[in-house]
Amino acid sequence: MKKIILSILFGISIILLGAGLLLVSPYYYYNKIIKNEYSSEWFYLSNFNSIFLRPNQKLEIKEPNIGNDDLWKKFHIRDTYIPLPYKNPFYFVAPIFKYDKEKKNTNFGISVFGSGQLEVSKIFFVNNRFLPSVIRSQSLFKLPISTEIIKSVPSEKLWRDIFTVDLTNWEINYTQLIYNLYILQLRSVILPNKFKSFSLLDNHTGLVELYSTDKDYKTELVLTKQRGLIYSYVIVTDLQNDESQVLRYKYLKEISFRPSTVSLARILYKEFKALPYEDQISQVGMMYLISAYSHSNDKIYIQEMIRYLERGERNQTQLKRLYEYAQIKYGKTFTEKIVDGIELEDELRLKRNIELEKKKELERLANEKDKPVIIKKTEEEIFQERIQKAKESKKIKNNRMIID
Repeated sequence: MKKIILSILFGISIILLGAGLLLVSPYYYYNKIIKNEYSSEWFYLSNFNSIFLRPNQKLEIKEPNIGNDDLWKKFHIRDTYIPLPYKNPFYFVAPIFKYDKEKKNTNFGISVFGSGQLEVSKIFFVNNRFLPSVIRSQSLFKLPISTEIIKSVPSEKLWRDIFTVDLTNWEINYTQLIYNLYILQLRSVILPNKFKSFSLLDNHTGLVELYSTDKDYKTELVLTKQRGLIYSYVIVTDLQNDESQVLRYKYLKEISFRPSTVSLARILYKEFKALPYEDQISQVGMMYLISAYSHSNDKIYIQEMIRYLERGERNQTQLKRLYEYAQIKYGKTFTEKIVDGIELEDELRLKRNIELEKKKELERLANEKDKPVIIKKTEEEIFQERIQKAKESKKIKNNRMIID
């Protein structure tokens, strides 16, 4: 009898132990995964980073002294609708164009200089991309129960959770455990490989602080989900400069997104041509042309920027950047005159001067072509011409005498 009882107790112990292991094991493996101590055919991250696990608290931004809103205007650059200083005496704007010869692609950006003529802010425009679905990326997610859990979450909540859910929290059920691993997978795809922190800005926008080479500057990647796409830009802010803080606030609060089309370039160029001449030759006109160029990549807008800025004043910073970019991408600077106060590399200065000499030569040849051709006459031809004129004069005189 004792043997039977012991056997029953032993069997019950085995069942309880097995049930306990069944209950505990998912949490055990989850703990191993988030410590990057476990990988299998069911779940594996090649680019695991412990910073993926815990976001910062939702970001609250204090409003600085913005000043007069009339001194700002929104411009449509690529798919970003961005507020920029417009006829603002405290700022001036310069383009950032970096041409990648291998990818044959231009990286766009804008620099803003403050009242002390110092560069106080930069913004770079990043190509949009689709919000990825990583449901087929891990064997765990392909299980019917996992797929059902993941697909039951609305995309708006999923996006917010990427920037808010703490994956180190153990007080979760099995459903949340699977969902957390899916969030971890998404973070590994959407967030950069190296960064300092990430947090939620609002329901549609996440903010990722990147590492800066200068401790006095903050570099941030801004990610906004809209219409199934992720729109992005990078801002660089001077932490010690109040003007830079104003620009950061304006960007984070007011930037919106609209599709880019080639037809917008023509519309913006018409708006540029309708500007008063004094605006066309200043940074005001330049911003219209930058916007137009961002939608078409047609070099005519670079040519027009250079042509009009060369006619204006205090445009040396913008012209220097445009010369450098035009020479790299198009093989010429499109210059029409020498503008004093621009420091160029010797090779670029030489190429610019050669362009001007060629332009002058072409103009000279064109002027000579338009002049009437003068044919020199021989002495005999001149003599015969004078005799003919004398005869005609005598004939007129005789006719007058008959009439009298």
